[in-house]
Amino acid sequence: MQQTITKKKNWVKLNPAFWGYLIAILLLLTASALVSDYKLILNVCTVLCFIGLIKSLKDLKEAISEPDTAEGFPANASWPGLGREPKWEGTISPVTDYVNPRYVYGDGAESETPMQNHGRVIGYRIGPELVIHSQVGYGNRWGERHIGAFMDCFGGKLLTKDEADVLRQNWKIVSKMRQQIGDAPLPKPFFWRVDKHGYAVATSWDEDTLEYNPSRCAIILKR
Repeated sequence: MQQTITKKKNWVKLNPAFWGYLIAILLLLTASALVSDYKLILNVCTVLCFIGLIKSLKDLKEAISEPDTAEGFPANASWPGLGREPKWEGTISPVTDYVNPRYVYGDGAESETPMQNHGRVIGYRIGPELVIHSQVGYGNRWGERHIGAFMDCFGGKLLTKDEADVLRQNWKIVSKMRQQIGDAPLPKPFFWRVDKHGYAVATSWDEDTLEYNPSRCAIILKR
């Protein structure tokens, strides 16, 4: 079953009063830590508030310094390979005869090698129910705020953890299949997926690790 992504809003940007409240809380915690018997707890709370302040400043700086296009894409987004494709409005049904990765065409045909006269390739099947979207958001440009706009424009959803694992197992062959029809290979090293709660998290092409969680990644969807 496909999961949906929770579209996160930039809460800091939408609530300017946040800055005043946070500064007031920091001052109160700092003053209390100097006179209270619970200095350790208050000091920990103060440190956490400072971490939140630094993170919020970073998010606000990113939102202000890097404006998006009118459709919600990064201003410096690029479309290598076959370029930007139109939205495909069809549906893809699960299959029972899957063996190896194969192309999925706009007319419903599928094949392990490229075919002509079936329209454009709209995806790459790597499982009975899993088809990787043909349109990819390339480069280290796409933040969380761009994901919803990308899905609205091209259709599809982010991969789950298990689906991302399947993609890793087929990464090289899918990249090769893309190149065989003139498209660009899958982008490395990081792309967005969803966690078990439906939130976007960054993961790498070769292993599922959250030790380094970049704020911008490529976008790879499923049909």
